[in-house]
Amino acid sequence: MAGLTDEQLRQRLEPSEITIGWLLKHLAFCEDHYFTAVLAGRGYPDVWDRYDLSLEDWDRRTSSEDTASDLMALWEGAVARSRHAIAEVIAADGWDTVAPNPEWGVEANARRYVADMIEEYARHTGHADLIRESIDGLVGEDPREE
Repeated sequence: MAGLTDEQLRQRLEPSEITIGWLLKHLAFCEDHYFTAVLAGRGYPDVWDRYDLSLEDWDRRTSSEDTASDLMALWEGAVARSRHAIAEVIAADGWDTVAPNPEWGVEANARRYVADMIEEYARHTGHADLIRESIDGLVGEDPREE
């Protein structure tokens, strides 16, 4: 890893405030942001009305208030909305559909939003692996014991 010293390459992960619950809420919001609000232009679904999205770190602070089933339902609902929004946009205008993203201050096409969401999952899946391993030793594709 470019720019890191030998000592930095040996550094272990310190305790973090990231939780799997926060990751679920964060990814659910990203799904609705990129695809429902921005690409499809529908704004945010009502499920986000109870949160003050203008506050920094709102998702990390509020995820501890949610149950596991609430977080899974929030994420699954966002994924379903995303799939619907993407399919609708692609069917109407194709992958070159351009939509402004106020967060970036630029316009991007549907391909870019999908690629960015893949990157978001790739980064956070690594976080989830480390957290899960610290909880019960499971990593990656380890099977669950039923």
